[in-house]
Amino acid sequence: MIDAAPGIAGGRVVFGVSALGARRWLVERAAEVGELSQAPGQPVIWFCFRDPPGDRLEVCSFPGPGMMGA
Repeated sequence: MIDAAPGIAGGRVVFGVSALGARRWLVERAAEVGELSQAPGQPVIWFCFRDPPGDRLEVCSFPGPGMMGA
């Protein structure tokens, strides 16, 4: 499992329309992905994954209300 490694810079951050949809797409293709996260009181959701060369990337999005469990 990949975690965001608090306090450690590294990897690239990609902003998208739906972190949930991007994570689902990667899981369906057997990619190594971390858990979907959301900071308390913040609208942004994110997860980390590894690309084929092994680099850690993070996908973030700002969903509408109630989207976290969609």
